[in-house]
Amino acid sequence: MMRLFLLSIVIALANPLTAMAQENMSPDAKTLKALVDAGSDLAKPHVIDHWLYFRDETTARAAGQELTAAGFSVEGINKESEGADWRLLARKTMVPRLADVERTSADLEDLAKRHHGDYDGWETQIEE
Repeated sequence: MMRLFLLSIVIALANPLTAMAQENMSPDAKTLKALVDAGSDLAKPHVIDHWLYFRDETTARAAGQELTAAGFSVEGINKESEGADWRLLARKTMVPRLADVERTSADLEDLAKRHHGDYDGWETQIEE
């Protein structure tokens, strides 16, 4: 009976601890968890799209050249509407390991800042 009582306490405490652990996860870790929860196999390569925004076309193209040199394919540089920033879509295929994804996000954040732009994050499809 005592074991059942202790097990109930452990189960009751596990849910808040899990929620607290998720709150402390990086945005990249949360995205990877969502991919796993949706059935994606993180051991397989994923095509990952990264979104960056820049004030003008010249700056976006300069950033695009750096991304190409770093192994990304630049899929598009465009402006959605008058007054909007220039959007750059950079794509790279990789196995999405947390350390690699976090390093890539940090590198792209740095690249965007050097060019007075913003890194808006990444997305990918589910790979089963």
